[in-house]
Amino acid sequence: EYMGNTWLGMLRVAHRSVAVVAARAASTAVAAGGRKLTKETVKFTDVVSGHRQRVELGEQAQPRVAEGTFVAANATLVGSVAVFDRASVWYNARVSGQYNKDARLGFMSSVGDGAVLASTLRNSAVVGHNAVIGAGAVVEGASVGNGAFVGAGAKVLDGAKIGAGAIVGDGAVVVAGTVVPAGEKWEGSPAVKVGDVSEDDAHHLEAVAEEIFASSQVHLDEIMPHSSAYREIEAGQASKN
Repeated sequence: EYMGNTWLGMLRVAHRSVAVVAARAASTAVAAGGRKLTKETVKFTDVVSGHRQRVELGEQAQPRVAEGTFVAANATLVGSVAVFDRASVWYNARVSGQYNKDARLGFMSSVGDGAVLASTLRNSAVVGHNAVIGAGAVVEGASVGNGAFVGAGAKVLDGAKIGAGAIVGDGAVVVAGTVVPAGEKWEGSPAVKVGDVSEDDAHHLEAVAEEIFASSQVHLDEIMPHSSAYREIEAGQASKN
């Protein structure tokens, strides 16, 4: 029943509203040109998603994000989540701390496009510092050490531990409870050791983390506050009641 109510609540706020962004932009342009704004001036309206970026599950389960950190407008942070300074959560990604467990993303670490970092009934999901979770990857109830890399589409399952500086290859599946020692490369499904991380590899991983952070700051500068549209929707509904 609790989960059902939670999802219904999330669906309830996932409204769409007709935005006035285009109208305001057109109005500004018209004002600058000294022409009078009429109904014919704006030929279209835009649609802004009412997606709720941060979902609180009670007073003790609220997402916490360091100031200046990039969280994409259509990413979702659910429950007991901590996103550290210089970290980034990219487009359509989800970071979820539920079931009285936490989800934590460390300093200058990233969760890529469409990736998932989520706690489970048994374990929290913890990513250390300077780590990379690739696009479409899934880390569920597992830990990822400092400077580690989880490739695109890879899965790190409940209770698994990825050591510092280790590399999990694209599409690999690290099965539940597996321990990947620090500085090793693992690939395949199920994932097995295929080698060790070289010094060049380690330097490259550091550079990747820094490049992702630099890119996130560009996106942060360009982001528009559309993810707060649901607040206007709910305020309007409350005023009608």
